Amino acid sequence: MSVPHIPYAINILLCLAAVLVANYCFRVANPKARVLNRYLPISVAGIVLAIVNIFMRDPAASFWLFLASLALLGTAAYQIRILPEREDPVRR
Repeated sequence: MSVPHIPYAINILLCLAAVLVANYCFRVANPKARVLNRYLPISVAGIVLAIVNIFMRDPAASFWLFLASLALLGTAAYQIRILPEREDPVRR
């Protein structure tokens, strides 16, 4: 049984989406005093995984990279649910 070949562009787009979501969470979590928190490793992992997808051209690894990208995006999306409430929902 062989694993399916997933196009690398899909993997890279999933990684970039995870980076964008993690950066959004990073900004919303504490916009005044930025410290290293749990959103930074997700963002860094997304960038590293996107670079791995760019340089890895083995068709057998594309499925596993897809699963890793999907798991990273799922982790970043879950972080939105546990964000603290914003004090000023409407900015002027």
